[in-house]
Amino acid sequence: MQSASATDPLVAPPPAGWTEARSRVYAVGLAGALPATLRPLAEVDGHTLAEPLTTRTDLPAFPTSSVDGWAVRGEGPWRVVGRVLAGSAPPPLSDDGSTVEIATGAMVPAGATAIVRVEESTRTPEGLV
Repeated sequence: MQSASATDPLVAPPPAGWTEARSRVYAVGLAGALPATLRPLAEVDGHTLAEPLTTRTDLPAFPTSSVDGWAVRGEGPWRVVGRVLAGSAPPPLSDDGSTVEIATGAMVPAGATAIVRVEESTRTPEGLV
């Protein structure tokens, strides 16, 4: 049996497929992982959770708008009846054809059937959306 000398070219193994490569990387990560330890909350910045974190309640605890726009009820065009900003509790939309301007993060009023993005809306000369 001959041993390789310093002048022999190195031959790389054939490339692994996606599944095999992922499996190898995962194994290396597991081998290098430190054991889980308990730490006070004030000392955990920069650390990784040892298990999934589950909230005790839904966060936020109410439906919020993910865009600036209009919380509408029923078919349009809609009559503007108010404005909702983040941090305020809006009155319900009780009439079809009504809308409130809504900010990102604001509570969606009860009775709203949809949120229309501000970029996808227009206002008529009479002020309807």
